[in-house]
This record gives sequence, structure tokens and C-alpha cells, in this order.
Amino acid sequence: MSNAINEIDNTDLVFIFGYNPADSHPIVANHVIRAKQNGAKIIVCDPRKIETARIADMHIALKNGSNIALLNAMGHVIIEENLYDRGVCRDPYRRL
Repeated sequence: MSNAINEIDNTDLVFIFGYNPADSHPIVANHVIRAKQNGAKIIVCDPRKIETARIADMHIALKNGSNIALLNAMGHVIIEENLYDRGVCRDPYRRL
């Protein structure tokens, strides 16, 4: 988790990567369901058809061991297409 749990309800997109909230943290799973009900898109990236993948808009069933390749590809696109805030990258300790 890299965000406050109560922020999940009102987000536009939930990206779950190698984490099964239904097993690991049922409270988080409830927030993901609420986000879906509020119109959020759900993307699950896991080789298994975990519980959250059943409600996901997209389930990316990676082959075991390929998760780093996907993250590298995503990072490449973010950098090449300038889809990041350069100011935050220059000074990662500034308050947002």
C-alpha cells in the first residue's frame, strides 16, 4: 500500500500489482469494491485469478517472473512520453 486507505473510495483508478487485498487486507478489499461502485476502473496485475480480478475492468495475468519487465516497460513509456512531473523528480522531498 502506498496511499491512505480512505483515499481508495474516491479514486478514478485502482492499480493492484502482486497484492491480493481480499486475502491480505479485507478492509482494503471493501474500499476497492466501494471505489468500483463509485465508478473507478480496476486493473489487477497478477498471474492468479485473485478475488479482486473477478471485479476488475482489466486483469493482466502475467507469467511468473515477468513483473519487473512490465514495470520497466511502464517506466519507459512514462519517461519517453514525458508523463511525469519533473519538479517532483528533481526534488522528491518537497511537499505536494
